[in-house]
Amino acid sequence: MQIQMCDITTIKPCDNNPRLNDDAVDAVAASIQAFGFRQPIVTDEHDVIIVGHTRYKAALKLGLKKIPRLGSRLVNTLVNTCPGSRS
Repeated sequence: MQIQMCDITTIKPCDNNPRLNDDAVDAVAASIQAFGFRQPIVTDEHDVIIVGHTRYKAALKLGLKKIPRLGSRLVNTLVNTCPGSRS
């Protein structure tokens, strides 16, 4: 698996994201602005976010055009086989 810079418009939030942490977006945006991305957004093979919804929202807030993404069929396979990974 490889981290790639991708166009933010190709990434899609997961409709079933259970976390409601919009209050953290400003802090995460400030962190990204100060230190850059320290962890990529993880997506499945359809570019749907598995991990990193708050980072995604922060990147949108900052007006970033490209963001680091880790995604592949392997990620999708691992997520679908790990108990509780999509709960």
